Amino acid sequence: MRSFRSPLICVALMALALPSAASPVLATNGEVAVTAEDFEAELQRIPKEQRFEFKASPQRIGTVVESLLVTKALAAEARKHRLDRNNLAQREMELAAEKVLARLERERLQDAIQVPDMAKRARELYLANPGNYAIPASYHTQHILVDTKCRTREAALARAAEARKEILAGLDFAEAVKRYSDDSVANRTLGDIGLLSADRLAPEYAEAAGKLKPGELSQPVQTQFGVHVIKLIAAVPAKPRRFEEVKEEITAQLKQDYLRAKAEEITLRIRSDPAIKINVEAMDALKTQIPAPATAPTSR
Repeated sequence: MRSFRSPLICVALMALALPSAASPVLATNGEVAVTAEDFEAELQRIPKEQRFEFKASPQRIGTVVESLLVTKALAAEARKHRLDRNNLAQREMELAAEKVLARLERERLQDAIQVPDMAKRARELYLANPGNYAIPASYHTQHILVDTKCRTREAALARAAEARKEILAGLDFAEAVKRYSDDSVANRTLGDIGLLSADRLAPEYAEAAGKLKPGELSQPVQTQFGVHVIKLIAAVPAKPRRFEEVKEEITAQLKQDYLRAKAEEITLRIRSDPAIKINVEAMDALKTQIPAPATAPTSR
């Protein structure tokens, strides 16, 4: 099937989408058709907050419509071959319908939740620790990275310590990067990773950088990426933010947490229903039966 990016197909789609009493047809192969309602139904699988952005992209719309046309065409062929009469297929289709209804019920229940005013709680959280809402400090650093995947931790620490010793003895940092660093882009950047906020750095790296003065070297620092020797070029301190600047951010998080907790309550209520009965024997019978390995005869 040709891509919907073809101008000829785009023109055909515009003609098919003319207003009618039924849902406008977006695409057809003469046997099956994809309608605007089909598209909107498929879109329900995407979180609400992402649907507007999704529909703003003609390419995404075309991809979905094309995928739906393929699905419908294959489904029509399956019906011709009576695959929809298969008991398991029918049960699978019923379960798919149940999942859709369950999702709709969750959305109905969530929409009905009355979220309390979170302004007071937001202020309490802010006053308890204003530093949590400050703009993080930023550090401009160079580093030597010694990989721990191709050598032991002890060997990596020793190699990083050797690099640090040579730099302190007068070796240019850029030259030390070329000689010791396992960073794949070290030769191009000379170990310079630019100015990055602390929350974009590995915690151990940010902590070590925060203890340095410009021009200083750190001791070897281990992170998930390996062992580093860090040179601080410049630092921008953390910047406090007033409550009014972060009120909306904190409130939004509190509302999200509240709704998540309520959703978990709904699930827990169903799972803890005393009327539930579990047929353990029937569930055990579903387990794959793996025959025990044959044992070699013992010699006597």
